[in-house]
Amino acid sequence: MIRTLLFRRSFLVVAAAFLSLSAQVAVAKSGQFSFVTGVVTVESRGSMLQAAAGMVVNQGDVIITGPNGMAQLVMNDQARLSLRSNSRMVLQVYPESASHQGAVVDLTRGTLRAFTKLLTSNSWGYKMRTRVATVGIRGSDNLLNQSD
Repeated sequence: MIRTLLFRRSFLVVAAAFLSLSAQVAVAKSGQFSFVTGVVTVESRGSMLQAAAGMVVNQGDVIITGPNGMAQLVMNDQARLSLRSNSRMVLQVYPESASHQGAVVDLTRGTLRAFTKLLTSNSWGYKMRTRVATVGIRGSDNLLNQSD
């Protein structure tokens, strides 16, 4: 009986540690806001949040700027993403670590300027997508606009 209790207790400790590690991995950041003005919101895991400088963004987040909103993000790989007013961007794939190369950013509306100097030597390692085109970026300053 004591052996069974020790086994159950050990199992619970290991399970709790695993769940804790899983939760930390799930919320690892892809980048954060360095500048926000006007109305800028983030759809993250089913919640709508008001963006603010220093706020973390994760893979899968949707960033929306209002008519007077603008935002700049600094990503883990030191790329800078700047969203202008009336924009909507989805961080489809953005690794939590600069050591993982490659990213996919969907611009569904508005204007996105990206400074991607250190991302990758692979021209398709970083993709900016719209409804009608995908742009592969080797590393430079790019301006993308998606109009309705």
